[in-house]
Amino acid sequence: MTMARATAREIEIDRRMTVQTKPPPITCAAVVACVLGCNDLPELRYETEHLRIGTASDGLLCQGNLDHYERLITTLEQQLGTSVRTPIHVYLWDESRFFPDSGWCDDSLIGCYRQGAVYADFISIEHELVHAVVDTFATPTPFWSEGAAMALGSSRTFFGETSPVDNLDLHASPQLDYRPAGHFSRWLLETHGLELYRELLRARGSSREAFERTYDMTMEEAQELYFAEAPHAYGALNTCDHPDLPQTGDLQWSETIEIDCAAPNVWGTSQVIGALRVLTVTERGFYELTTTEQEGAIIPCFDEDLEHPVLVGDPNYGDVPPASGGFLQVFTGDRGKSVLELVPGRYELSIAHEGHETRTAALTVRAATGPIPQTPESAG
Repeated sequence: MTMARATAREIEIDRRMTVQTKPPPITCAAVVACVLGCNDLPELRYETEHLRIGTASDGLLCQGNLDHYERLITTLEQQLGTSVRTPIHVYLWDESRFFPDSGWCDDSLIGCYRQGAVYADFISIEHELVHAVVDTFATPTPFWSEGAAMALGSSRTFFGETSPVDNLDLHASPQLDYRPAGHFSRWLLETHGLELYRELLRARGSSREAFERTYDMTMEEAQELYFAEAPHAYGALNTCDHPDLPQTGDLQWSETIEIDCAAPNVWGTSQVIGALRVLTVTERGFYELTTTEQEGAIIPCFDEDLEHPVLVGDPNYGDVPPASGGFLQVFTGDRGKSVLELVPGRYELSIAHEGHETRTAALTVRAATGPIPQTPESAG
C-alpha cells in the first residue's frame, strides 16, 4: 500500500523504462477532435497554472501531487529558458497500463507525450512532462529528446550497457538505450552548462550533426572524456522537494501532521493518502522512527553523485544506503524495523493510510542507543 511516488521511483524507471519518443504530432487533447479511443480518456478533473489533469478516479490526486508537478514545470522552464504558454493536458492512471492497446502511445508500455498531451502513470509522468516542456521550444532527435527527459527528471542517471555513440541514430525503444542518453546529457550539463545544452536541443540535423555543431568536437572525442570523467551515477536535479521534518531537540525531530488531501504536501493515489517529509541527518548513528499512521517508510534522497555502484548491505552506508535504484525500508508494523542505522545525508520519509479520510498523525525520529535485540521468535 506504500505510496508509489515515495518508494520505487528509480527502480521502476530503470526496469520498465520504454517510454515512447515524440512521434509525429497528433491532436488528442480535450479541446480538439479525438481519434483512436480518445473518448475513453479520463475526465479532466484538476487544473494548475500549467496543467489540466484527467484522472481515472475521483480520489487519485491530492494537493501535494499537483504542487509537485507544477514545481517541476516551473523548474524546467527556468532550466531550459522557455515558457509553457498553453496548458499541458495530462491523462493519468495510478496503475500500470499497456498503452499500445489504447492507441495513444504506439509501442510505449508506460506512457508517452504527444503534442499537447501526456498519457502516463505515476512512474512515467515526470519523464513525459520534461518532453512536454522541451516541445515548447525544440524538436530534438530521439537520442537528445530522451536524454533530456532522463537528465532533467527526479531520478539519478547512470552509465548504460551500451555507449552513447552506438545509440545516436536509434529512433525508438527498445532499440534506443535510455541510460547512456540520459547520463551523457547530464555530463554535458555538468561540464558545459545549460546555455550550450539548450542550443543542442534546438540544433538541426542528425544527433551527431547537432552535437558537433554545438560543442565543436566529435562525438568520439566527447565520449572518451565522458567515460573518463563521469561518475557511476549523477544525483537527481529535482528530488525530495518536501518540507523538512522539524528538529525538536538534540538528534530529535518530530511533527504532528494533518493528512488532508486538500492540504499542501499531502499526496494521494486511488487507494492511499499520505504525507512526505525530509529528514537531514548530520551524525551517523542509530535512530528510532515511529509514527501513529498505518505505514511509515524511508528511502534516501537521490541528490548525491555516486562515484561507484553502492550495494544494499554495504556496512559503510547503514541500513538505508544510497543504492543505485534506491532502497525502501519500512519502519512500522510487524515487518518493520523501527531502529535504523543512518549515515549523514537526506532521507525521504513517507507516512500513509488506506482510504482518503482526513487524519492527524505523529511522526518522530530520535537517536537510539542501538538496534532492538532480535530473539529467534521475533526474527522469524
